[in-house]
Amino acid sequence: MGGLECKFIFTYKNSCAVVAQVADDPSPSMISTYQSAPTLEVASKLAIDGCSSKNEGRACQVTYKDCTPPVLIYE
Repeated sequence: MGGLECKFIFTYKNSCAVVAQVADDPSPSMISTYQSAPTLEVASKLAIDGCSSKNEGRACQVTYKDCTPPVLIYE
């Protein structure tokens, strides 16, 4: 839509990434958590725990998850 205020806030490579947000009332004041890890399970746990702690203990849920294809480097 031609937004001029867009910017990268999180990048990942050779890993999995998750975004967690408050589950019950996503308001503008909530703090989303971005987390990468070797697996979706680890990234999800870290993101949900971090989101909850940054949002006064409120329940959080994963709203995005993905893994990049592995890149093997031969030496």
